[in-house]
Amino acid sequence: MAVSGSVSQQGGNNAASRFPLQSCPTMPSLHTRSEPWQRMPGRKARKFIFAWAVALSAVLPVIAHAQIMTADLNTLTCGDLVNTLAGSGLTILNATCKGANVALGTFTGGAEIIGLANGIILSSGAVASVAGPNTADDTTTNNGQPGDPDLDSLISGFTTFDAAVLEFDFIPSGSTVVFRYVFASEEYNEFANTPFNNVFGFFVNGVNFALLPDGVTPVAINNVNGGDPDECSDAVDNDGDELVDDADPDCTTPGDNIVGENNQNSQFYINNDCSDPDGGEPCPFNIEADGFTVVLEFIAPVNPGQVNTIKLAIADAGDSILDSWVFIEAGSLMAGEIFLTPESATNKGGTTHTVTATILRNGLPLPDQPVIFQVFSGAQCGQIGYRNHRCQRQSGFHLYWR
Repeated sequence: MAVSGSVSQQGGNNAASRFPLQSCPTMPSLHTRSEPWQRMPGRKARKFIFAWAVALSAVLPVIAHAQIMTADLNTLTCGDLVNTLAGSGLTILNATCKGANVALGTFTGGAEIIGLANGIILSSGAVASVAGPNTADDTTTNNGQPGDPDLDSLISGFTTFDAAVLEFDFIPSGSTVVFRYVFASEEYNEFANTPFNNVFGFFVNGVNFALLPDGVTPVAINNVNGGDPDECSDAVDNDGDELVDDADPDCTTPGDNIVGENNQNSQFYINNDCSDPDGGEPCPFNIEADGFTVVLEFIAPVNPGQVNTIKLAIADAGDSILDSWVFIEAGSLMAGEIFLTPESATNKGGTTHTVTATILRNGLPLPDQPVIFQVFSGAQCGQIGYRNHRCQRQSGFHLYWR
């Protein structure tokens, strides 16, 4: 996939320092954030002990496995990123990168770790810092970069910092674009369900479509997590099941990626903090992030044959500490078109009818492509699909390929 048109980059070449902290902006009252090592000294101490073990061990099994490797904009161009991301069915017109050079790049070696073999990576810190093993709760790179107004709009009352942005125009051949991605963060697990959440967004023509499969819920730390481990030692029934702390299976069941009582959409979450429940040393996955999502599908409607805009962005929120990353699979940004036979049908309640979906890319049918459908009116309105549509008076549904 060739990129035509102009390509530009913005941001410094500064090498990121490891742990400098910048003063927090004015925050809403009642919310304060101590550093992770101040909040949980026992957990932090265990993680530092493990870090020394990594340094001293001659043979560490986790390092013998797959390793994520990265390159950033100190050696790549913004055009390299969009060429890596773009698949078939669309033409890229231009691309702009904003943020520190160390915050945008490419990755390889992720198949056995995050479920994506290679692609592009954006970070609120440094892309290189994501490489495993996990030896710290508080990996931080302060790039001294500004935030992003579109990301600010997703977290009312907070300011973003160190934004990394890839934005480009494109002309799709079909009415839908898709790609696959994973979000990972150092804010897991200790800042789940708190006001301190790094933020990311995938904006198509100005609208954020970084959503869970219900088509409504934004993918964010507070919306996808295994809970906060502090909920397992606070003598409070945090999830209303009348079970507290060690009496709650959420705090004791191994291997379920749940580390606290008030977990949110945990079926989409993978825990990688070796000092929390479900952990163990070494940490389960060879990646620095304390937690990450399963592979998620991005899907958004576009205007076929016309110029559309996509913006991929991530930033720190509230302060400049604790890094996050978003991985997007190489070649997975694709456009397609769906034709239905019949185009409409009516059936009585309790009965079924068949609709055949033919998926075309570049005018040719694609075999064996799964299709997700969503009802946008009638009794089953909004129950299935990747986007939420306001119900109309007439009956109907939308189909999306992926």
